[in-house]
Amino acid sequence: MPRRPTTPARATRQKKNELPTPLYARVDADACVRGEGRGDVMATFALPTVDGRTATPGLFRGRVMLVNFWGTWCEPCLEELPQFERLYRHYRGQGLSLVAIATDEDPGLVQDFADREGLKTPLIYGGATLAESFGARPFPFTLVVGGDGVVREVLEGYEPGCLGEVEASIRAALEALPALG
Repeated sequence: MPRRPTTPARATRQKKNELPTPLYARVDADACVRGEGRGDVMATFALPTVDGRTATPGLFRGRVMLVNFWGTWCEPCLEELPQFERLYRHYRGQGLSLVAIATDEDPGLVQDFADREGLKTPLIYGGATLAESFGARPFPFTLVVGGDGVVREVLEGYEPGCLGEVEASIRAALEALPALG
């Protein structure tokens, strides 16, 4: 069977595993509130997306997942999610997926927010039960999950000064991915 042609992004990853320049120069670990759960395997789920599909962790196998639990009712969430989409766009070619899981049950509310903000990330809704399975946590909360499905970082709440630390966690997880081939 013939091999697929190698795309430029794929070739770069094969040769050097290089990441683009960080978006956030300042890393302030003290600005972040870390939660329990590092080292756990990401919980399984099957949740609807606003475009009528079903999202599961298996769709992201081998990729780093930035899993963000949010809701349209949560003001800090509405500030944070566009920042996470910016990180996603910057690193998606290196293996990052943004898994934005809204606790809202109404896909229309979620889509309205996405439209207002110009978000292109596939958005998941109906995630309240999944969010509750992680215990009582301040919203939003975010997991950085390695390509092996293991949670590498758990961050609670939103603090703009923490974005550099989130990016550093993403970069570390991406560097741990094997070269594509």
